[in-house]
Amino acid sequence: MPSRTIEALEADLAGAALVENLPDAEVFRLLGSPATETAAAMAARARAWYAQNGRPWIRFREVSEAPYTSPLLADRFRRAEAHASVVVAASAGPEIAAESAELWTKDRPDEAYALDMFGAAVTEHLMRVASLKLCAWADPRSIGVLPRYSPGYEGWELSDQSVLYRLLSEGGPMALELLSSSMLAPKHSQLAVFGLTRRKDLVEGSDQLCPCVTCALPACSYRRKPFKPVYGFPEKALTRWRDQLLKIAAMESGWLAQFRY
Repeated sequence: MPSRTIEALEADLAGAALVENLPDAEVFRLLGSPATETAAAMAARARAWYAQNGRPWIRFREVSEAPYTSPLLADRFRRAEAHASVVVAASAGPEIAAESAELWTKDRPDEAYALDMFGAAVTEHLMRVASLKLCAWADPRSIGVLPRYSPGYEGWELSDQSVLYRLLSEGGPMALELLSSSMLAPKHSQLAVFGLTRRKDLVEGSDQLCPCVTCALPACSYRRKPFKPVYGFPEKALTRWRDQLLKIAAMESGWLAQFRY
């Protein structure tokens, strides 16, 4: 069995190369735009700037006990018979938020907005990369990885960020600050917890316990279940609205979408 520790994984997880595989579709989704020529150009500029200036990073910390206050998380750990957890910090770095703010002052709102949304896409992508690396570490050890969960999600107070921050800080200084509001600085950063269990059968047998269901990372060799996107409305209602109320037409300047209420 490989002896590499979880904390050692982060040695490979820093630098702009981390986001080379960030799908354009994820950027378009956060931009709130279809893949038009204009949106593609905005995303390309943001990507090019970040490739030159961005400094993303990920940190891991394995925790043998679960000092978390979320009843929902505790129930998930109980059902999966989790024996440990991994706290993860991921950040797109301070550069992108600073550049976006600078563009606003220069009256270039489109570029500022595109860069800000690219930063949000980077953070989400980093958490998917962290999940992939954990699965790669866990699989040869016959350990299952549970879906990530973060303070601020349903059933977990945002104030518990301080617990995760403290645990991660025990591994050494981080380029991350916890504000009095329990928010993080720089802006495009996130803390999360992944449970670990030796009962892989429980993970693979439940959509609620399998991280694959909520992970959109393409071409993952550790995928056990298909990705199932979560919508704010029932899928049946969304399908009916698409078929009966939505009309999309091609125009010379792009696409026109009309929704009849």
